[in-house]
Amino acid sequence: MHLQLWRNGYRYLPYVGPMFLGNVAASVMVAVALSARRDRWAALAGLALAAGSLAALALSRTIGIAGFMEPGLSAAALRTIAAETGALVALGVAITAGSPRPAPVVVRPW
Repeated sequence: MHLQLWRNGYRYLPYVGPMFLGNVAASVMVAVALSARRDRWAALAGLALAAGSLAALALSRTIGIAGFMEPGLSAAALRTIAAETGALVALGVAITAGSPRPAPVVVRPW
């Protein structure tokens, strides 16, 4: 989504254009890390990226970012919200499911 918007004109926006391209680069790096490693650090990076993207979207629709503000919720914004929320849920489940659980304590009477 960010790459498509960057190509469709956001690249000409000061500060915002580079942020969109940075999001694309970070997304590719996290996707590669998740594919290659599948560990907690890669999942945490994915969580941070998805949360940051959602926060930036919310800011761009409310108070603006770097002088850029976009009114309303377009279909693209709604798809982005759904995708980022899905990423947060999936990565959260992956982190939780992959966490080591302590061994049960067995108490035996003497």
